[in-house]
Amino acid sequence: ETNVQLRHHERMAQLGVMTAGVAHELNNPASALQRAASQLSEQVAELTSLAGRGPFPGALDLINTLEERPSKAREGVASADAEDALEDWLEAHDVPDPWDVAPDLASAGVAVDDLERLGTETPLADTVSFIAGVASIRRAAHEMAEGSRRLSEIVGVLRSYAFLDRAPVQDIDLVQGIEDTISLLGDTTSGISIVREYDASLPPITAMGAELNQVWTNLIRNACDAVATTPEPRLTLRAFLAGEAVVVEVEDNGEGVPPEIQHRVFDAFFTTKPPGQGTGLGLQVSYRVVVLEHGGDLTLESEPGRTVFKVTLPLHPDAETSAAPGAQEGSGFMDAATCEHLELVENTPKPEGGCAECLLSGDTWVHLRFCVTCGEIGCCNDSKNKHAARHAQLSGHPVMRSKEPRENFAWCFEHALGIALPAPE
Repeated sequence: ETNVQLRHHERMAQLGVMTAGVAHELNNPASALQRAASQLSEQVAELTSLAGRGPFPGALDLINTLEERPSKAREGVASADAEDALEDWLEAHDVPDPWDVAPDLASAGVAVDDLERLGTETPLADTVSFIAGVASIRRAAHEMAEGSRRLSEIVGVLRSYAFLDRAPVQDIDLVQGIEDTISLLGDTTSGISIVREYDASLPPITAMGAELNQVWTNLIRNACDAVATTPEPRLTLRAFLAGEAVVVEVEDNGEGVPPEIQHRVFDAFFTTKPPGQGTGLGLQVSYRVVVLEHGGDLTLESEPGRTVFKVTLPLHPDAETSAAPGAQEGSGFMDAATCEHLELVENTPKPEGGCAECLLSGDTWVHLRFCVTCGEIGCCNDSKNKHAARHAQLSGHPVMRSKEPRENFAWCFEHALGIALPAPE
């Protein structure tokens, strides 16, 4: 129960940070969309009014030419020079408000030579305003398309980060998870140089993707906090193969962790951050996810100017390291060996009912198990949702018993061991 509360507390704290970061990331494209949509209605009204004074044959020819002309983005001085040249030409030809029209013409790629070719037979002021209006509408449409694309991209990253609509345990791309995390922590990593050293041939690993993304979030956030006062903050991310395991390193160039407290960094509620800025749970939860749930290792190496958190994960967890959700009941089943948890199991009566979570969602199950500690009923690992294994992971209650009429065994998810129980009298 304590482990569940700790995990929940850390997730709530992490959710607050992630929500702020996502809100910041969503604000820019959403604001651009709102601004472009607002301008578009005004621009369409102005263009409709101008169209009534046409036709503008020279303008239509120039607009078509611009469509076929390769786009050349101008920035800085080049853009300013183009606008100044157009503004001077427009002012010399008595076009009203040249400073208002020139930026739209320049952004569309219109040059002074293009205006010279319009000739003197068309009303120059209306023709130029018509071209500028079309250019402005196209720019607004492009901004709306880009804003929509960015919003869709952020939603995609969120879905990927949370492993929405996907099984808890599956083959995952570690690098993708790290990059999704960085995308959602854009506000936190702002101003920090990020160096990526990823092995291009890194294979997928079997793991709980959403849980590991929580680990990357904790480690990257901590690294960003560590370099907050560093003159040239740098974060280095590595991912590489090491035998039958994958290693992920998160390195920063901050002041380092003092040697006298390095042995405490994975303790619950231990933090070096000021009051209100840290829960002291991030590294403790990360340690549980990596070591206890994935059979890996999480270590710290630190000295002034270099701190490295090293995560080692097996490519394919074996029976001993797959005790979390997804661990296959039977992979060490009925072994002669036992553990301290199974030795304490009593042959208590089986509770009535089914898997509450499956019933709420309308799902079905293959077999049912129940927790020997609290009695909660969940579906087995052959079922779609694996709620029994999930309960063992989140609650810290390691042993589940069979509930089916013709089954009478107990399974320890922490040690991946099972024992047969005598038939009840």
